[in-house]
Amino acid sequence: MALYRLLFHADRGSDPSVREVESADDGAAVQTALSVLRDTPAVTAVEVFADTRLITRMERPDEAFLNARSGLHGLR
Repeated sequence: MALYRLLFHADRGSDPSVREVESADDGAAVQTALSVLRDTPAVTAVEVFADTRLITRMERPDEAFLNARSGLHGLR
């Protein structure tokens, strides 16, 4: 088990909230972060770190993107 730091961003300009989790590997830590991003509408982005190493940054798409009806994204 390794210790990971998750930074959750809500509004631009505000400080992120930080949560530390123990996970089996990078993938498990990313899944934990993705679950929070998916289930918490106020969270707009999350960053996953192992010590000082950035593993990933994920952002929630905005409504304009989701409503664009682009065939490229399968939303036709």
